[in-house]
Amino acid sequence: MLLSEAFLQEPPTITEPKTFDFVLIHHWWRAKTKPIRVGPSRQYWELYIEESESKPLLKFTLDKNPLGNGDISGIFGFEKDHSLMDRGKDSEYIEPGKPLNPTKATPAYIRRLDKGKVKVYSLEDVYGKMEFKGKDFKGLFIMTRSEPDLNLWRVRKTKEKP
Repeated sequence: MLLSEAFLQEPPTITEPKTFDFVLIHHWWRAKTKPIRVGPSRQYWELYIEESESKPLLKFTLDKNPLGNGDISGIFGFEKDHSLMDRGKDSEYIEPGKPLNPTKATPAYIRRLDKGKVKVYSLEDVYGKMEFKGKDFKGLFIMTRSEPDLNLWRVRKTKEKP
């Protein structure tokens, strides 16, 4: 998570159900040198929602993979690069110093885990309810922000009705 993403950003207010496209991307960094430990040095999952091509993408940066995890922490933000909706079909290398990789020497990678439709039932400053209909990422999710002054969201899958 980048420090700039931790600053409070308010999502748009959506009070009537609307359907949009979404993409779920795994984003990680791995040093070229042989690591002492196995696995990426840093990773997170980015959930992008495209309201329209004229507006920035809605972005939830999550600390755990939402495929298989029911209770996740994340931050909300906006992303101007709409090409992310089509990137990462295969694992994609991102050089240091390029967009999506602000590091000076550590390579980054992205890989799309799923894409599909999302029905946003509501999205406000501290609450959201969305139903994802992807190949693997499915179900109704509730997003809540515990404190109005913090950009820290709890994302959890629910069995309640939309």
